[in-house]
Amino acid sequence: MSIRDVVSRCALAIGLFLGGDLSASAAPAITLLPLVGPPKTKLVISGTGFDPTQLIDIYFDTTDFCLAASDALGAFSCTINVPSSAQPQNHWITAAERVNGLAAQKAFTVRTDWPQFHGRDAKHTGYNKFENTLTPSNVSDLDILWRKPIGVPGTQSTPVISGGIAYVGGLDGKLYAFNAATGTTVTGFPKTLGGPVQFSAAAVGVGNVYIATSAGDHKLYAFKAKTGGAVAAFPIVLGGNIDGSPTLYAGNIYVPCYDGKLYAFNSVTAAPVPGFPVIVDAGFSIDATPSIANDRLFIGSFDGKLYGFNALNGSTLPNYPVSTGGLIESTAALASGEISFGSDDGHLYRLRDSDGSSLGAFSTSDSIVSSPAVRAREVVFERGGVSTAAVVSIDKLSNTLRWSTSIEPTPGPFAYASPLIANGVIYANSPHALYALEDGSGAVLWRGSVANSGLASPAISDGVVFLGSTDGFLYAFSEGGLAPASRLPGGALGIRPAPSSLRPNISLRVN
Repeated sequence: MSIRDVVSRCALAIGLFLGGDLSASAAPAITLLPLVGPPKTKLVISGTGFDPTQLIDIYFDTTDFCLAASDALGAFSCTINVPSSAQPQNHWITAAERVNGLAAQKAFTVRTDWPQFHGRDAKHTGYNKFENTLTPSNVSDLDILWRKPIGVPGTQSTPVISGGIAYVGGLDGKLYAFNAATGTTVTGFPKTLGGPVQFSAAAVGVGNVYIATSAGDHKLYAFKAKTGGAVAAFPIVLGGNIDGSPTLYAGNIYVPCYDGKLYAFNSVTAAPVPGFPVIVDAGFSIDATPSIANDRLFIGSFDGKLYGFNALNGSTLPNYPVSTGGLIESTAALASGEISFGSDDGHLYRLRDSDGSSLGAFSTSDSIVSSPAVRAREVVFERGGVSTAAVVSIDKLSNTLRWSTSIEPTPGPFAYASPLIANGVIYANSPHALYALEDGSGAVLWRGSVANSGLASPAISDGVVFLGSTDGFLYAFSEGGLAPASRLPGGALGIRPAPSSLRPNISLRVN
């Protein structure tokens, strides 16, 4: 290699480290797909502009995860899994030639969205499998990260989090949006709606945020999620109040309504999905949220039946509806081919989704309005009203009690909220407080006083727990009341390592 080549490569390496582009035609570069995602994300790293037929080490932060070989054109591709322990911040991906030292870097942002009611997707399982910041050992240090006003009546709605923004609908008829880490109001919000948001949670996807109203307005609204800008063809007028939450699935938005119908629209064009609306049961109301998996949609009704439909054409699934002994307000959780939901008859039902056959039921003395959270062998729900409100955990294989923990000192206030499971902790709220319970035993690890109706439910994203209140605020709780990234080296931006400081793992073989 000539002295000129050495000098050129040194200048190029310095330029790359400083973020510059000293040789647009020859500089090595990498692309990441995706750029943002939760821990365990499958991450594809592609590179160009490297020397031909060279060994290239791929680092996640400072750990060598993959060894690739560039082709005759200096290009390569490598796939890694983001570590399950990766915290919510930027993590730098470095591709470095093992021999010649040419390198390129790009940041991958670890972020776990919670964009729909009771979950990351239309299954509404209430289980955040990616949470790795709050644990049973540090959750006792939860404190208020921020608290922001959302109108004098407050909310009975559950917040959702997407793209680093927390959204919640208010009883004052507004849709609020705040930076999830700082509580700063997002420019373009709040949005004024035509009526109050009673219980319905927002849903975020395809670049939009969807919210539904009650009390005479009964419309489905859509706004640009980042700016609050208008979305053509929205709002859509429905035939009654909307208390259940809209669900996004396969490019469609599904909306339950008090007119006894389940509506479905294209989430971009607002065109009705062929076969919808479907009549769940004429004369009966719906305030559960539709749950969908593998194109199969399930929803309960005030007539005491769980209905099943093809989500793409509205046709009724064989063997559905399945009857219970009381009206159904609980949203079904779908996991592993099973359906779990509660009924006002005091039973937590479990069905095989393929044919509606029973997998057993767990009996309580109270109605179960709560939407259950499901993880592995566990189903968790709240019960309360006649007796003292409690969080209940059952073994889903045997339908037997694991534990029950009271969350109200005396009978009276209803506990209708839907608990969450995340990293060994269960988050549940009563009308007077938000609780963190140890998953294995039900022991109370933390309690925070937040007044709400008992219908609003918590949400969790990237080490922050969110809960709306009827005292007029949206709350965000984190360890020590500090932004999670502030505890991490490099903060939200992470630490960008110098490529020259990285050491290859010589035991790796070409990917």
